[in-house]
Amino acid sequence: MEWWRTGWIDFFSTRAQTTTDWNAPTLPESIAMAAQSRKLAKRAKTAKTKVPDIAHIVPAGTGQLRWTITPGSITPHLAIEGAYRRQRPLYEDFTRSVSELVRQLLATEKLEGWFIESRAKSLPSLREKLARPGKEAKYDQLSDVTDLAGVRIVALLQEDHDKICKIVEHNFAIDRENSSDKETALDPDRFGYLSTHFITTYDARRTDLPEFARFKGLKVELQVRTVLQHAWAAIDWKLRYKSKADIPAPVLRRLFRISALLEAADDEFSAVTVESAQLRHLYQKQLAAGELDNIPVNADSMKLYLETSAHVAALLAKARAAKLVEIADIADVGRNAGRLSSLVFTVRRSGMRRIEQLDHLLRTNQTKHIRCLKAIYGLRADTPANKLTVETLIRLIVISSLDEQLAWEALSMTDLRLDMADAMRAFLTKRAELLAPARKRAPKKRGAR
Repeated sequence: MEWWRTGWIDFFSTRAQTTTDWNAPTLPESIAMAAQSRKLAKRAKTAKTKVPDIAHIVPAGTGQLRWTITPGSITPHLAIEGAYRRQRPLYEDFTRSVSELVRQLLATEKLEGWFIESRAKSLPSLREKLARPGKEAKYDQLSDVTDLAGVRIVALLQEDHDKICKIVEHNFAIDRENSSDKETALDPDRFGYLSTHFITTYDARRTDLPEFARFKGLKVELQVRTVLQHAWAAIDWKLRYKSKADIPAPVLRRLFRISALLEAADDEFSAVTVESAQLRHLYQKQLAAGELDNIPVNADSMKLYLETSAHVAALLAKARAAKLVEIADIADVGRNAGRLSSLVFTVRRSGMRRIEQLDHLLRTNQTKHIRCLKAIYGLRADTPANKLTVETLIRLIVISSLDEQLAWEALSMTDLRLDMADAMRAFLTKRAELLAPARKRAPKKRGAR
């Protein structure tokens, strides 16, 4: 059976005489294209548009479709659509490949808080892009469309955005002519659609490998933006205002206010990150110098103290020697932000505001602390299945060192695991029972006469 194909006419283009070669589409595509050509030819005749002499359906035996295009007549955008229709599965695989490679690159650099979106352009989206006013002369062939594959990387902060951009530049071949930085191109009075757009291909380092070879020459648009820039882009797309002139004045005023707030928030988040890093560096210097009384109790200072304190290390060694339970390594401190936060809460609830106060508790009476831990673990209903974390061990010591009222208050407001909390309640109850006779024997103070 002989295959057939057709051409699509765009009557609003201005193009010099051209010859287009194009592989045969499937039979259903040919029927649809032929119908479209007849419609366009009819419209052109009604509008008295000059149409060149063209065969709308030609046999596929020659392997080519040829038509003559004269100024003001036709462009072969349907050839681009047909070529993409056949290659779209390849672009879908290419998009997945780029997305996975980017994930691996970011994970290797230990960047946190990012997420990735990806897609291969849909056929309706491509059709709409080709039909936009003023685009007729831009796209002659499929390779002229640079965003058929798209991957978007959304970072938490501006400095993360900058690091990701460097990773992209070091690992892909960049088409500088078609790439753009929307932030530098934007008017100074707008936040708007800020992001960096790279048009890239796999470089020879990738395409020389068998798993990447079939993607040689394919282009992907890599977008990099912050999460707040992403939020603005989503709102901007929803509103669908294409220019400032389209926006009603009251709405424009609000949008300017929102854009200013978002840009300020992006800057402030970055400033917070920088300041946090500076404070951690200061805490490290103070801990090394023994200036613990100047260090407030917070998550950053607590993590650094537990990691570096000789007194904490000695206490852990004694706890391990007592063989109560397997204790997690000090390197695990801070991996669970919730546990570290709970320890900070317990320490502050006990009245300690400076690291020196906690250090004093842990460096004195270490033998007593181990006896308390033995008693607590002896009251557990079952054998612990998991390692005891450093944060939990310190919390048990802090609570057991408090007087009765404060200990119960701290325990009631903590989030210890159920079995551990039950053991701690039993310990406090037993301690109170043991202390009761001593309280009765204590001489009562006489009142003033």
